[in-house]
Amino acid sequence: MNGRRTKLDEFDYQRETTREIQQESIARRVLGVAEDASPDQIRRAWRRACLRTHPDRNPGNAEARKKFRIVNGAYRLLTTGSPCDELMSVADDAAKVSGDDEAKRGGAWRFFLWWRETFF
Repeated sequence: MNGRRTKLDEFDYQRETTREIQQESIARRVLGVAEDASPDQIRRAWRRACLRTHPDRNPGNAEARKKFRIVNGAYRLLTTGSPCDELMSVADDAAKVSGDDEAKRGGAWRFFLWWRETFF
């Protein structure tokens, strides 16, 4: 191409950026840390969450292994920036929220609401 972005490229970029922001937000909720948390606070929250969700400490819980992987993926995302497939599945499940609210369904309206909340 001639170096110009098409509308499809801009839409893909917007979708990817929104997904990254959503994934980081989910990771912070999983660990229970604020946006301005220090690396030490993130590490302590991760250790607490690991102790709480470890499969050996929850032998009767069938979901413990998945929760433990999600906690570890959240920590890896917040410390190294590498994406986690388990967090993406949580993000996909969160996007499938039922209801008539346009913001819950995603799209341009949801991006606008995120932008408004973030910058104002």
